[in-house]
Amino acid sequence: MVGSVVVLGSGMAGLAAALVLAEHAERVTVIDRDHLPDAPAPRAGVPQSRHVHTLLLRGATELEVLVPGLEASLEQHGALRLDWTLQHLRSTFGWAPREPSGLIGTFCTRDLLEYQLRQAVLQRPQVRILSGTEAVGLLGSAERVRGVVVRERGADGPAGARSGSDSTLEADLVVDACGRSSRSPQWLAALGCSVPAETVVASQLGYASRVVRRHADAAHDGALLTAVRSDPPSTRGGVVYPVEGDRFVITLAGIGEDVPPHDDEGFRAFARSLPGDVGDAVDGEPVTRIATYRRTQNRWRHWERGSPAPLGFVAVGDAVCCFNPVYGQGMTVAALHAAALNEHLRHEGLDSRGLHHLRRRIAAQVPDAWALATLEDFRYAGTVGRRPPSTRAAHWYADRVLATTVRDAVVHRRFLEVAQLVRPRRDLAAPAIAARVLAA
Repeated sequence: MVGSVVVLGSGMAGLAAALVLAEHAERVTVIDRDHLPDAPAPRAGVPQSRHVHTLLLRGATELEVLVPGLEASLEQHGALRLDWTLQHLRSTFGWAPREPSGLIGTFCTRDLLEYQLRQAVLQRPQVRILSGTEAVGLLGSAERVRGVVVRERGADGPAGARSGSDSTLEADLVVDACGRSSRSPQWLAALGCSVPAETVVASQLGYASRVVRRHADAAHDGALLTAVRSDPPSTRGGVVYPVEGDRFVITLAGIGEDVPPHDDEGFRAFARSLPGDVGDAVDGEPVTRIATYRRTQNRWRHWERGSPAPLGFVAVGDAVCCFNPVYGQGMTVAALHAAALNEHLRHEGLDSRGLHHLRRRIAAQVPDAWALATLEDFRYAGTVGRRPPSTRAAHWYADRVLATTVRDAVVHRRFLEVAQLVRPRRDLAAPAIAARVLAA
Protein backbone atom coordinates (compact mmCIF):
# COMPACT_ATOMS: atom_id res chain seq x y z
CA MET A 1 0.00 0.00 0.00
CA VAL A 2 1.32 3.43 -1.01
CA GLY A 3 0.83 6.30 1.43
CA SER A 4 0.08 9.55 -0.44
CA VAL A 5 0.07 10.12 -4.19
CA VAL A 6 -0.18 13.32 -6.22
CA VAL A 7 -1.41 13.03 -9.82
CA LEU A 8 -0.57 15.98 -12.06
CA GLY A 9 -3.42 16.51 -14.52
CA SER A 10 -7.06 15.44 -14.60
CA GLY A 11 -7.28 14.48 -18.24
CA MET A 12 -7.93 10.93 -19.35
CA ALA A 13 -4.52 9.63 -18.26
CA GLY A 14 -4.68 11.32 -14.86
CA LEU A 15 -8.22 10.17 -14.12
CA ALA A 16 -7.52 6.58 -15.18
CA ALA A 17 -4.39 6.55 -13.02
CA ALA A 18 -6.31 8.00 -10.07
CA LEU A 19 -8.92 5.23 -10.34
CA VAL A 20 -6.15 2.64 -10.14
CA LEU A 21 -4.28 4.38 -7.33
CA ALA A 22 -7.45 4.66 -5.25
CA GLU A 23 -7.17 0.88 -4.81
CA HIS A 24 -3.51 0.97 -3.77
CA ALA A 25 -2.96 4.25 -1.87
CA GLU A 26 -4.25 5.81 1.33
CA ARG A 27 -4.64 9.27 -0.24
CA VAL A 28 -4.70 10.42 -3.86
CA THR A 29 -4.68 14.12 -4.77
CA VAL A 30 -5.34 15.06 -8.39
CA ILE A 31 -4.43 18.62 -9.33
CA ASP A 32 -5.36 20.49 -12.49
CA ARG A 33 -4.68 24.05 -13.52
CA ASP A 34 -8.18 24.42 -15.02
CA HIS A 35 -11.26 25.29 -12.99
CA LEU A 36 -13.08 22.10 -13.94
CA PRO A 37 -16.63 22.41 -15.31
CA ASP A 38 -19.52 20.83 -13.44
CA ALA A 39 -20.96 19.45 -16.70
CA PRO A 40 -19.46 18.07 -19.94
CA ALA A 41 -17.81 21.09 -21.59
CA PRO A 42 -14.55 22.10 -23.29
CA ARG A 43 -11.79 23.53 -21.10
CA ALA A 44 -8.63 25.50 -21.77
CA GLY A 45 -6.25 22.74 -20.69
CA VAL A 46 -7.58 20.34 -23.35
CA PRO A 47 -7.80 22.42 -26.54
CA GLN A 48 -7.80 19.29 -28.64
CA SER A 49 -11.15 18.23 -27.12
CA ARG A 50 -12.93 20.44 -29.68
CA HIS A 51 -11.97 17.91 -32.35
CA VAL A 52 -12.96 14.31 -33.01
CA HIS A 53 -11.96 11.96 -30.20
CA THR A 54 -12.20 8.22 -30.78
CA LEU A 55 -12.20 5.77 -27.91
CA LEU A 56 -10.77 2.67 -29.57
CA LEU A 57 -12.27 -0.71 -28.73
CA ARG A 58 -9.28 -1.69 -26.58
CA GLY A 59 -9.53 1.54 -24.63
CA ALA A 60 -13.25 1.04 -24.03
CA THR A 61 -12.53 -2.44 -22.66
CA GLU A 62 -9.83 -1.17 -20.27
CA LEU A 63 -11.95 1.72 -18.99
CA GLU A 64 -14.91 -0.60 -18.45
CA VAL A 65 -12.69 -2.66 -16.13
CA LEU A 66 -11.88 0.48 -14.13
CA VAL A 67 -15.47 1.77 -14.14
CA PRO A 68 -17.98 -1.07 -14.59
CA GLY A 69 -21.04 0.26 -16.37
CA LEU A 70 -19.20 3.19 -17.99
CA GLU A 71 -20.37 2.40 -21.51
CA ALA A 72 -23.98 2.05 -20.36
CA SER A 73 -23.72 5.38 -18.53
CA LEU A 74 -22.31 7.07 -21.62
CA GLU A 75 -25.17 5.67 -23.69
CA GLN A 76 -27.68 6.98 -21.15
CA HIS A 77 -26.17 10.43 -21.67
CA GLY A 78 -26.55 10.26 -25.43
CA ALA A 79 -23.48 8.40 -26.68
CA LEU A 80 -24.08 6.18 -29.69
CA ARG A 81 -23.18 2.49 -30.00
CA LEU A 82 -22.31 1.63 -33.61
CA ASP A 83 -20.81 -1.31 -35.46
CA TRP A 84 -17.50 -0.11 -36.91
CA THR A 85 -17.80 -2.21 -40.07
CA LEU A 86 -21.24 -0.78 -40.91
CA GLN A 87 -19.84 2.75 -41.13
CA HIS A 88 -18.66 4.55 -44.28
CA LEU A 89 -14.88 4.11 -44.26
CA ARG A 90 -12.73 5.02 -47.26
CA SER A 91 -8.98 4.57 -47.66
CA THR A 92 -7.02 5.76 -50.67
CA PHE A 93 -7.95 2.43 -52.28
CA GLY A 94 -11.72 2.88 -52.04
CA TRP A 95 -14.68 2.18 -49.77
CA ALA A 96 -14.49 -0.69 -47.29
CA PRO A 97 -17.20 -3.39 -47.34
CA ARG A 98 -20.09 -2.87 -44.95
CA GLU A 99 -21.08 -6.08 -43.16
CA PRO A 100 -21.98 -6.59 -39.47
CA SER A 101 -18.97 -7.58 -37.38
CA GLY A 102 -19.91 -7.11 -33.74
CA LEU A 103 -17.07 -4.60 -33.34
CA ILE A 104 -19.29 -2.14 -31.49
CA GLY A 105 -17.78 1.24 -30.64
CA THR A 106 -18.98 4.02 -28.33
CA PHE A 107 -19.21 7.42 -30.03
CA CYS A 108 -19.30 10.60 -27.95
CA THR A 109 -17.38 13.79 -27.26
CA ARG A 110 -14.18 13.82 -25.25
CA ASP A 111 -15.98 16.21 -22.90
CA LEU A 112 -18.67 13.66 -22.00
CA LEU A 113 -16.20 10.81 -21.59
CA GLU A 114 -13.86 12.82 -19.37
CA TYR A 115 -16.77 14.12 -17.27
CA GLN A 116 -18.13 10.63 -16.66
CA LEU A 117 -14.68 9.40 -15.70
CA ARG A 118 -14.19 12.36 -13.36
CA GLN A 119 -17.50 11.60 -11.64
CA ALA A 120 -16.31 8.03 -11.07
CA VAL A 121 -13.07 9.34 -9.55
CA LEU A 122 -14.94 11.69 -7.21
CA GLN A 123 -16.88 8.73 -5.83
CA ARG A 124 -13.66 7.26 -4.43
CA PRO A 125 -13.30 8.44 -0.84
CA GLN A 126 -9.48 8.25 -1.02
CA VAL A 127 -9.36 10.76 -3.89
CA ARG A 128 -9.70 14.53 -3.97
CA ILE A 129 -9.40 16.82 -6.99
CA LEU A 130 -7.88 20.28 -6.61
CA SER A 131 -8.93 22.34 -9.63
CA GLY A 132 -7.49 25.74 -10.40
CA THR A 133 -4.17 24.51 -9.02
CA GLU A 134 -1.03 24.47 -11.13
CA ALA A 135 2.12 22.42 -10.54
CA VAL A 136 5.18 24.66 -10.90
CA GLY A 137 7.97 22.33 -9.76
CA LEU A 138 9.00 19.16 -7.99
CA LEU A 139 10.24 18.71 -4.42
CA GLY A 140 13.14 16.44 -3.60
CA SER A 141 16.55 15.56 -4.94
CA ALA A 142 18.20 13.64 -7.75
CA GLU A 143 17.58 10.45 -5.76
CA ARG A 144 13.92 10.89 -4.82
CA VAL A 145 10.95 13.12 -5.62
CA ARG A 146 9.05 13.93 -2.44
CA GLY A 147 6.19 16.06 -3.71
CA VAL A 148 5.27 19.07 -5.83
CA VAL A 149 5.22 22.84 -5.59
CA VAL A 150 1.78 24.17 -6.52
CA ARG A 151 0.26 27.54 -7.24
CA GLU A 152 -3.39 28.43 -6.94
CA ARG A 153 -4.72 30.20 -10.02
CA GLY A 154 -7.25 32.99 -10.11
CA ALA A 155 -10.70 32.04 -11.32
CA ASP A 156 -10.55 34.08 -14.51
CA GLY A 157 -6.92 35.14 -14.66
CA PRO A 158 -4.31 34.23 -17.25
CA ALA A 159 -2.03 31.24 -16.91
CA GLY A 160 0.01 31.56 -13.76
CA ALA A 161 -2.19 34.28 -12.24
CA ARG A 162 -2.12 33.86 -8.46
CA SER A 163 -4.77 34.16 -5.82
CA GLY A 164 -2.32 32.93 -3.18
CA SER A 165 1.34 32.11 -2.66
CA ASP A 166 3.10 28.92 -3.70
CA SER A 167 2.64 25.94 -1.41
CA THR A 168 3.83 22.35 -1.32
CA LEU A 169 2.18 18.96 -1.46
CA GLU A 170 4.32 16.14 -0.11
CA ALA A 171 3.84 12.69 -1.60
CA ASP A 172 5.34 9.22 -1.67
CA LEU A 173 4.66 9.11 -5.40
CA VAL A 174 4.13 11.81 -8.03
CA VAL A 175 2.42 10.72 -11.26
CA ASP A 176 2.90 13.03 -14.24
CA ALA A 177 -0.22 12.99 -16.42
CA CYS A 178 0.25 16.52 -17.80
CA GLY A 179 0.24 15.38 -21.41
CA ARG A 180 2.09 17.05 -24.28
CA SER A 181 2.76 20.12 -22.16
CA SER A 182 4.51 18.23 -19.36
CA ARG A 183 7.41 20.15 -17.85
CA SER A 184 8.73 17.22 -15.84
CA PRO A 185 11.97 16.93 -17.84
CA GLN A 186 12.82 20.55 -16.93
CA TRP A 187 11.77 20.09 -13.29
CA LEU A 188 13.84 16.94 -12.95
CA ALA A 189 16.83 18.65 -14.54
CA ALA A 190 16.50 21.35 -11.85
CA LEU A 191 16.87 18.59 -9.25
CA GLY A 192 20.05 17.36 -10.92
CA CYS A 193 18.51 14.41 -12.76
CA SER A 194 19.25 13.44 -16.34
CA VAL A 195 16.31 13.92 -18.70
CA PRO A 196 14.87 11.15 -20.88
CA ALA A 197 15.88 10.73 -24.50
CA GLU A 198 13.12 11.56 -26.99
CA THR A 199 12.08 10.21 -30.37
CA VAL A 200 10.07 12.66 -32.50
CA VAL A 201 8.25 12.10 -35.79
CA ALA A 202 6.33 15.08 -37.20
CA SER A 203 4.32 14.96 -40.43
CA GLN A 204 3.29 18.66 -40.39
CA LEU A 205 -0.37 17.60 -40.34
CA GLY A 206 -2.97 20.13 -39.27
CA TYR A 207 -6.70 19.96 -38.89
CA ALA A 208 -9.82 22.00 -38.23
CA SER A 209 -13.15 21.02 -36.67
CA ARG A 210 -16.66 22.25 -36.17
CA VAL A 211 -19.72 20.78 -34.44
CA VAL A 212 -23.00 20.87 -36.43
CA ARG A 213 -26.55 19.71 -35.87
CA ARG A 214 -27.31 16.30 -37.26
CA HIS A 215 -29.97 16.09 -39.95
CA ALA A 216 -33.06 14.08 -39.01
CA ASP A 217 -32.42 11.70 -41.94
CA ALA A 218 -28.68 11.33 -41.26
CA ALA A 219 -28.94 7.69 -40.11
CA HIS A 220 -29.16 5.06 -42.82
CA ASP A 221 -28.29 1.34 -42.84
CA GLY A 222 -26.71 1.61 -39.39
CA ALA A 223 -24.11 4.13 -40.63
CA LEU A 224 -23.55 7.54 -39.08
CA LEU A 225 -19.78 7.79 -39.21
CA THR A 226 -17.96 8.80 -42.39
CA ALA A 227 -14.15 8.71 -42.50
CA VAL A 228 -12.47 9.36 -45.85
CA ARG A 229 -9.06 9.85 -47.44
CA SER A 230 -8.58 11.56 -50.78
CA ASP A 231 -6.83 9.83 -53.64
CA PRO A 232 -3.08 10.54 -53.99
CA PRO A 233 -1.35 12.89 -54.52
CA SER A 234 -3.84 14.75 -52.32
CA THR A 235 -3.19 14.38 -48.59
CA ARG A 236 -6.63 15.57 -47.54
CA GLY A 237 -8.96 13.64 -45.28
CA GLY A 238 -11.99 14.13 -43.12
CA VAL A 239 -14.28 12.59 -40.52
CA VAL A 240 -17.95 13.15 -39.81
CA TYR A 241 -18.27 11.76 -36.30
CA PRO A 242 -21.62 11.34 -34.50
CA VAL A 243 -21.83 12.44 -30.85
CA GLU A 244 -24.43 12.97 -28.17
CA GLY A 245 -27.08 15.67 -28.57
CA ASP A 246 -27.89 14.86 -32.22
CA ARG A 247 -24.65 16.42 -33.39
CA PHE A 248 -21.74 15.68 -35.67
CA VAL A 249 -18.14 16.70 -35.09
CA ILE A 250 -16.61 17.39 -38.50
CA THR A 251 -12.80 17.26 -38.56
CA LEU A 252 -10.88 18.03 -41.75
CA ALA A 253 -7.14 17.38 -42.10
CA GLY A 254 -4.29 18.13 -44.48
CA ILE A 255 -0.49 18.17 -44.65
CA GLY A 256 1.95 21.09 -44.80
CA GLU A 257 0.48 24.11 -46.55
CA ASP A 258 -2.68 22.27 -47.58
CA VAL A 259 -4.42 22.40 -44.20
CA PRO A 260 -8.12 23.20 -43.82
CA PRO A 261 -8.94 26.90 -43.40
CA HIS A 262 -10.60 28.27 -40.29
CA ASP A 263 -13.01 30.57 -42.13
CA ASP A 264 -16.50 29.33 -42.91
CA GLU A 265 -16.28 29.48 -46.70
CA GLY A 266 -12.83 27.86 -46.87
CA PHE A 267 -13.85 25.13 -44.41
CA ARG A 268 -16.90 24.23 -46.49
CA ALA A 269 -14.92 24.24 -49.75
CA PHE A 270 -12.28 21.94 -48.24
CA ALA A 271 -15.01 19.53 -47.07
CA ARG A 272 -16.63 19.47 -50.51
CA SER A 273 -13.30 18.52 -52.08
CA LEU A 274 -13.41 15.17 -50.24
CA PRO A 275 -15.10 11.98 -51.49
CA GLY A 276 -18.42 10.91 -50.00
CA ASP A 277 -20.96 12.95 -48.07
CA VAL A 278 -18.63 15.09 -45.94
CA GLY A 279 -19.64 18.08 -48.05
CA ASP A 280 -23.32 17.46 -47.24
CA ALA A 281 -22.72 17.22 -43.50
CA VAL A 282 -20.74 20.46 -43.41
CA ASP A 283 -23.89 22.34 -44.42
CA GLY A 284 -25.56 21.41 -41.14
CA GLU A 285 -26.44 24.12 -38.63
CA PRO A 286 -23.19 25.21 -36.92
CA VAL A 287 -23.07 24.72 -33.15
CA THR A 288 -19.49 25.90 -32.58
CA ARG A 289 -16.89 28.06 -34.25
CA ILE A 290 -14.18 26.40 -36.34
CA ALA A 291 -11.25 25.31 -34.17
CA THR A 292 -7.80 24.47 -35.55
CA TYR A 293 -4.94 22.34 -34.24
CA ARG A 294 -1.32 21.90 -35.38
CA ARG A 295 0.47 20.20 -32.46
CA THR A 296 0.35 16.81 -34.13
CA GLN A 297 3.89 15.47 -33.79
CA ASN A 298 4.52 12.03 -32.31
CA ARG A 299 6.84 12.33 -29.29
CA TRP A 300 8.09 9.40 -27.21
CA ARG A 301 9.94 10.22 -23.99
CA HIS A 302 11.97 7.15 -23.12
CA TRP A 303 11.60 7.08 -19.33
CA GLU A 304 12.26 3.33 -19.52
CA ARG A 305 15.86 3.69 -20.71
CA GLY A 306 18.49 3.62 -18.00
CA SER A 307 17.48 5.46 -14.82
CA PRO A 308 16.71 9.05 -15.88
CA ALA A 309 14.06 9.59 -13.21
CA PRO A 310 14.45 9.34 -9.42
CA LEU A 311 12.36 7.33 -7.00
CA GLY A 312 8.92 8.67 -6.27
CA PHE A 313 8.14 9.71 -9.85
CA VAL A 314 6.49 8.08 -12.86
CA ALA A 315 4.89 9.42 -16.05
CA VAL A 316 1.80 8.12 -17.88
CA GLY A 317 -0.23 8.96 -20.97
CA ASP A 318 0.99 11.69 -23.30
CA ALA A 319 3.71 12.60 -20.80
CA VAL A 320 5.30 9.32 -21.92
CA CYS A 321 4.22 9.20 -25.55
CA CYS A 322 1.92 11.48 -27.50
CA PHE A 323 0.73 10.47 -30.95
CA ASN A 324 -0.51 12.31 -33.97
CA PRO A 325 -4.09 12.77 -32.69
CA VAL A 326 -5.61 12.02 -36.08
CA TYR A 327 -5.18 8.29 -35.40
CA GLY A 328 -7.21 8.39 -32.17
CA GLN A 329 -4.78 6.37 -30.05
CA GLY A 330 -4.04 8.69 -27.11
CA MET A 331 -6.96 7.91 -24.82
CA THR A 332 -6.58 4.17 -25.35
CA VAL A 333 -2.85 4.16 -24.63
CA ALA A 334 -3.56 6.20 -21.48
CA ALA A 335 -6.00 3.47 -20.40
CA LEU A 336 -3.35 0.83 -21.14
CA HIS A 337 -0.88 2.74 -18.96
CA ALA A 338 -3.41 2.67 -16.13
CA ALA A 339 -3.81 -1.08 -16.58
CA ALA A 340 -0.02 -1.49 -16.48
CA LEU A 341 0.12 0.59 -13.29
CA ASN A 342 -2.60 -1.55 -11.74
CA GLU A 343 -0.86 -4.81 -12.66
CA HIS A 344 2.43 -3.55 -11.29
CA LEU A 345 1.04 -2.35 -7.97
CA ARG A 346 -0.64 -5.72 -7.45
CA HIS A 347 2.64 -7.62 -7.71
CA GLU A 348 5.61 -5.29 -7.12
CA GLY A 349 6.59 -2.36 -4.98
CA LEU A 350 7.86 1.09 -5.84
CA ASP A 351 11.44 0.68 -4.67
CA SER A 352 14.29 1.37 -7.08
CA ARG A 353 14.01 -1.89 -8.99
CA GLY A 354 10.24 -1.98 -8.92
CA LEU A 355 9.86 1.56 -10.22
CA HIS A 356 12.20 0.87 -13.12
CA HIS A 357 10.11 -2.21 -13.95
CA LEU A 358 6.99 -0.06 -13.88
CA ARG A 359 8.46 2.43 -16.35
CA ARG A 360 9.37 -0.43 -18.66
CA ARG A 361 5.89 -1.93 -18.29
CA ILE A 362 4.32 1.42 -19.21
CA ALA A 363 6.65 1.83 -22.19
CA ALA A 364 5.71 -1.66 -23.41
CA GLN A 365 2.18 -0.38 -24.17
CA VAL A 366 3.54 2.09 -26.75
CA PRO A 367 5.23 0.23 -29.68
CA ASP A 368 2.20 -1.02 -31.63
CA ALA A 369 0.40 2.34 -31.53
CA TRP A 370 3.67 4.16 -32.27
CA ALA A 371 4.41 1.96 -35.29
CA LEU A 372 0.91 2.39 -36.71
CA ALA A 373 0.99 6.18 -36.35
CA THR A 374 4.53 6.87 -37.50
CA LEU A 375 4.41 4.40 -40.40
CA GLU A 376 1.47 6.35 -41.80
CA ASP A 377 3.14 9.71 -41.13
CA PHE A 378 6.27 8.58 -42.95
CA ARG A 379 4.27 8.44 -46.18
CA TYR A 380 4.65 12.21 -46.49
CA ALA A 381 7.84 13.68 -47.92
CA GLY A 382 7.96 16.52 -45.39
CA THR A 383 7.81 14.26 -42.33
CA VAL A 384 10.60 15.00 -39.87
CA GLY A 385 12.15 12.06 -38.02
CA ARG A 386 14.38 9.04 -38.48
CA ARG A 387 12.79 6.49 -40.77
CA PRO A 388 13.35 2.84 -39.77
CA PRO A 389 15.09 0.78 -42.48
CA SER A 390 11.95 -1.36 -42.81
CA THR A 391 9.69 1.57 -43.74
CA ARG A 392 9.57 0.92 -47.49
CA ALA A 393 8.75 -2.77 -47.03
CA ALA A 394 6.16 -1.95 -44.37
CA HIS A 395 4.47 0.54 -46.71
CA TRP A 396 4.50 -2.06 -49.50
CA TYR A 397 2.65 -4.58 -47.34
CA ALA A 398 0.35 -2.01 -45.70
CA ASP A 399 -0.78 -0.79 -49.13
CA ARG A 400 -1.68 -4.32 -50.11
CA VAL A 401 -3.60 -4.83 -46.89
CA LEU A 402 -5.57 -1.61 -47.47
CA ALA A 403 -6.25 -2.54 -51.09
CA THR A 404 -7.53 -5.94 -49.97
CA THR A 405 -9.84 -4.45 -47.31
CA VAL A 406 -11.89 -2.89 -50.12
CA ARG A 407 -13.11 -6.30 -51.30
CA ASP A 408 -12.38 -8.72 -48.46
CA ALA A 409 -14.45 -8.39 -45.28
CA VAL A 410 -12.16 -10.78 -43.37
CA VAL A 411 -9.07 -8.66 -43.99
CA HIS A 412 -11.05 -5.50 -43.33
CA ARG A 413 -12.12 -6.80 -39.94
CA ARG A 414 -8.56 -7.84 -39.05
CA PHE A 415 -7.26 -4.43 -40.11
CA LEU A 416 -9.83 -2.71 -37.85
CA GLU A 417 -8.96 -4.98 -34.92
CA VAL A 418 -5.30 -4.03 -35.24
CA ALA A 419 -6.08 -0.33 -35.71
CA GLN A 420 -8.34 -0.49 -32.64
CA LEU A 421 -5.44 -2.07 -30.68
CA VAL A 422 -7.55 -5.16 -29.98
CA ARG A 423 -4.95 -7.30 -31.73
CA PRO A 424 -1.17 -6.83 -31.98
CA ARG A 425 0.18 -5.39 -35.22
CA ARG A 426 1.87 -8.69 -36.11
CA ASP A 427 -1.58 -10.28 -36.60
CA LEU A 428 -1.89 -8.39 -39.90
CA ALA A 429 0.87 -10.66 -41.18
CA ALA A 430 -0.56 -13.89 -39.75
CA PRO A 431 -0.39 -16.67 -42.37
CA ALA A 432 -4.13 -16.80 -43.03
CA ILE A 433 -4.35 -13.03 -43.52
CA ALA A 434 -1.10 -12.72 -45.48
CA ALA A 435 -2.33 -15.42 -47.88
CA ARG A 436 -5.53 -13.48 -48.59
CA VAL A 437 -3.60 -10.22 -49.01
CA LEU A 438 -0.98 -11.63 -51.37
CA ALA A 439 -3.57 -13.58 -53.38
CA ALA A 440 -5.60 -10.40 -53.86
